Amino acid sequence: MAGVLDLNLAAVDKNFMISLLGYFWPGYDKLHGFYQDTPQGRAALEKIEKKLGIKILCYDPVGPSAQFSTKPLTGTVEELKGRKSRYLTAAEKPGLAALGISMVSVSTSEMYTALKQGMIDTCTTNPSALKAYSWWDFIKYASLPYVSYVDAWVIANAKWWNSLPPDIRKTITEDVAPRVGHEATEDVVAYSDKILEEFKAEHGGSVVVMKDSELAKMREIYRTQVWPVLGKQMEQEFYQAAKDYMGYK
Repeated sequence: MAGVLDLNLAAVDKNFMISLLGYFWPGYDKLHGFYQDTPQGRAALEKIEKKLGIKILCYDPVGPSAQFSTKPLTGTVEELKGRKSRYLTAAEKPGLAALGISMVSVSTSEMYTALKQGMIDTCTTNPSALKAYSWWDFIKYASLPYVSYVDAWVIANAKWWNSLPPDIRKTITEDVAPRVGHEATEDVVAYSDKILEEFKAEHGGSVVVMKDSELAKMREIYRTQVWPVLGKQMEQEFYQAAKDYMGYK
């Protein structure tokens, strides 16, 4: 058994980039609902299981990602232009480019030094990273709502899974796994929110929530300039189903 990120699965099947689309999902409930409640979502999970020889047991999300910076954030789209942002994957590049943000490839182990030396001033990451790696020594500003919802699953080797007694498999899939997935999802969001409070109370951090008008501008940039770029890499029926599920044209 193991935990596997959506990024890991996206390396094998580009459809799993769907959770990486910025400002596409309002929360894990909708993202998970798409996989569970639509034929295209369920088919994607079944396809990756067969391709990799795995059994997906439950969700174990990494956490929602927000925009953070060493420079003031007031919740406007325009203020991001010209900033220097760290990126980890190619999936982040279209969004940064559309916002006029300079991109610097920085590994997690290099982030503290990069922030300290001013190589970068902005990043999109989950709040737990600020605490785990002490990035909040330099990062003092955050902007909400969350940009994306980084997902992960607990998986098992399919051959091993199929060797288990039927009653054990039934107990896990019908009782244990749903509860673990639900609690893990609720806990990671609550923990992220708690860290943002700690960020403000103990580290001099400031958290701004974008006004509806600015969020509409941001979502329109992503809808017209970012989602289509990443969407082309996915199966079009799958990508269209996700847009239909969310009511996007």
